[in-house]
Amino acid sequence: MPEMDGLTLLLELLSLDLVLRSVVVSAYGDMQNIRTAMNRGAIDFITKPIDFQDLEVTIAKTLEDVLQLKTALEREKQAREALEQLNNQLEERISERTRELEEANAKLAESEREARYELEEAYQMQVGLLPETAPELPGIQVFGQSIPAKDVGGDFFDYLSCLDETKSLIAVADISGKGMYAAMNAVMASGILQLTSKQHNNAATIMDEVNDALCQSLKSDMNATIILAEIDPADRTMTIVNAGQHAYPLLCRNGQIEPIAAKGMAVGMIPSISYTPVTLDLQVGDLIFLTTDGITEPRNAEGMMYQESGRLAEVISNLQADDSAENMVDKVINDVLHFSQDQDIQDDDITLILIHIM
Repeated sequence: MPEMDGLTLLLELLSLDLVLRSVVVSAYGDMQNIRTAMNRGAIDFITKPIDFQDLEVTIAKTLEDVLQLKTALEREKQAREALEQLNNQLEERISERTRELEEANAKLAESEREARYELEEAYQMQVGLLPETAPELPGIQVFGQSIPAKDVGGDFFDYLSCLDETKSLIAVADISGKGMYAAMNAVMASGILQLTSKQHNNAATIMDEVNDALCQSLKSDMNATIILAEIDPADRTMTIVNAGQHAYPLLCRNGQIEPIAAKGMAVGMIPSISYTPVTLDLQVGDLIFLTTDGITEPRNAEGMMYQESGRLAEVISNLQADDSAENMVDKVINDVLHFSQDQDIQDDDITLILIHIM
């Protein structure tokens, strides 16, 4: 060849991205050049003098190899295109799924914000029901505290005025349910209690009226447990009316603790029923505890309830008579919280009122 020899041409062809095959024609016995040519991409060789029949067979075989290579390359191209298409589809699906997840997360975050806002509103409503100060009664010290649960329940307490202003009324209530709905029902029940107490002189009649009103106002699956303690400082008596609260009031007298077993059905369920009062003659040194089940029913890690464990009676028995009502309440509640500290959350409101007869 005038410009380059065959071996150089093979190098040039090797550098091109072409589907081709080379057959080398070389002098007989020129094995060194033949091996070089084969190393540079030649697929076969023919020696001189040329045997045309052998040349025809060699060319046919080479053409078949080229066709097979083209077919393989076409299939590879199709496979790459199919893979690219699949990748595009997967990317579209992933993008679509990502958008869906982002939208779902945004909705979930909004729902969580709304739930937190609702719980905060319910908490503020519940806290707003609690009295700021206790009544000043001659020879009687009163203190109450209520700690809302994480999910906000329906506990509240209040100090009410009777028609006979010489008497004082203490109400401890637990509205069924949680969250905003329970808080709204608690506000309603509190308002009914305040209005009704000003129209009557005794706790039993007030409870009758409250029950009838709540039967008309509460849904059929809702109810409330209420304890009313009517205090007459002049007669040194206390009258207890209990509507469904199984955490009975407790009397601690001379170191002995016993429940004040006033009984009655929860209000808001059956109208026109009467509640039976239990009257207690008060003595100096008496401690009367009004609670909801948030005091008696918290459980420890073993599943035992606080009151069943005997700790409530133990703590009350160890209270000092010269201590303030506030400190006594704090000691009981702190022991309840310590007893149930292994629980992840406080799942019920804790409410306790102490009446100390001086």
